[in-house]
Amino acid sequence: MKEYIEERAVAIANYIIDYNATVRQTAKKFGISKSTVHMAVTKWNVIRKIKNFKCRLSQIKRACIFVI
Repeated sequence: MKEYIEERAVAIANYIIDYNATVRQTAKKFGISKSTVHMAVTKWNVIRKIKNFKCRLSQIKRACIFVI
């Protein structure tokens, strides 16, 4: 996959997760079609990867808070 496509897919996935946005809202924000948003987050499994990373990161942060 070309690097700029992967970067855009990650940006789309982050936007959806952070703002709990719909496909329509995301498409409007990025100026792309709903089909492109759908393909970016389903075909490339980007949301799953980012959610797993963010969950692990939040668990690490919580663990650090308890240690301090």
